[in-house]
Amino acid sequence: MPTASADMPIALSGHSVPVLPNELLIQIVNFVDDRSTLAILLFVCKFTYRLVSPHVYTKAIFPDEGVTMTDIIRFCHQYGRSLKTIKLPQRRYYPDTFFSVLAQSCPNLIFLQSSATFPQLVHRLLPHLEQTTTCFMLTQASAGMGMDETTAADDDQPERLFDFYPFACCSCCFTVANSDLTSDVVTRIPHYYHHPGALRSAILPTFGPDLLSLTLNSYDILTATVAHMIISRCPRLRFLVAPAVKAEGLWMILRWCDTLAAVVVGIQDEEDLEQHHQQYISVDDENEKAVASVEHYKRVWCVHAHKAHFFGQIRKSWHIGIVPRK
Repeated sequence: MPTASADMPIALSGHSVPVLPNELLIQIVNFVDDRSTLAILLFVCKFTYRLVSPHVYTKAIFPDEGVTMTDIIRFCHQYGRSLKTIKLPQRRYYPDTFFSVLAQSCPNLIFLQSSATFPQLVHRLLPHLEQTTTCFMLTQASAGMGMDETTAADDDQPERLFDFYPFACCSCCFTVANSDLTSDVVTRIPHYYHHPGALRSAILPTFGPDLLSLTLNSYDILTATVAHMIISRCPRLRFLVAPAVKAEGLWMILRWCDTLAAVVVGIQDEEDLEQHHQQYISVDDENEKAVASVEHYKRVWCVHAHKAHFFGQIRKSWHIGIVPRK
């Protein structure tokens, strides 16, 4: 039986199916911008797989076991140009050179979860990333001291603005690095005053499309209705603080908010705890039940609890670590 080649038709059920030359396939791929269409070409033949595979993978979630640093570097070399979200294995130490290679291979990265220290983030990752705003979940933040609100990546690098949210219950720290200091785009809302309808009518319609982190007012309980508003209005949201939650609202936000990387349930800020301690005497129990209901959800990689003592009462909060879908 003859072997199919670029200029020989294949006989299939009595019909002649022409085999396109590789040069023509290259031209076709060059005119395709839709990622879902490119993904279909992965399954056409080996040549189209090799042609489009570096451009279709946008997320890499590496398992905690069975993956070496060499495996990660090799994967990023092959697919890094299109990667935007990466979660590295937990509890691993990586040298400075690893993060330099990672950033050079994945210049379009917009979210990274790793055990990188803050100096590694500033000096090894950020100088090579092309995005103006990048989010990081640093799982060993205690190893990186000297975090300032504003710092320069290097003497030769532009100044960047950093927003930090260290978790009281563990060594994790959510960080947003922004290199566009002149932009008036609001990506973070750490506080807003309570007003009926403020979240629905003003905050989410105005700022939702650009928000990366949001702290709900203590009176805005994360119900299913509030969760639906956040999901529909905040397509880039990575980090959410919800002082009070309902089980159905928490489940909905985990199920449908594809970009979400962390949720804090309860209040971990001491000043807020002092202000609202009476309100949360009855809320903590309901929060605890809601957190327990999602603890084994497939996207959840950790649930860290924290207890604080105020006015003879124990206040509880939880950090829920989530694997983002994109």
